[in-house]
Amino acid sequence: TLDGAMQGLKVYLVPDFSKVWSPDLLISAMGQAFFSMSLGVGTMLVYGSYVGRHEKLPSLGASVALVDIGVAILAGLLIIPAMYVALHNGVQIFSDAGELIDG
Repeated sequence: TLDGAMQGLKVYLVPDFSKVWSPDLLISAMGQAFFSMSLGVGTMLVYGSYVGRHEKLPSLGASVALVDIGVAILAGLLIIPAMYVALHNGVQIFSDAGELIDG
């Protein structure tokens, strides 16, 4: 509901198909996927040491993957609009070249 949040939601939820084949975007997406799945695999390994023989591992794996994706989407719904609220309030989040400032 803050000024700038709706712009952040549009940036997050409306795809820009002109950037789909950008090498930087593909590398970033692969890095995110590997990081995310490494957390999921680590969670499955820890959980697997406590799981009983009657549990179905494929359904547990699917549950972990779905929870991981859900948490990532919710995090984006929180973080991206907050960045644009900060931008609206005068905080510099992009460099002069138009790239996101890290850190």
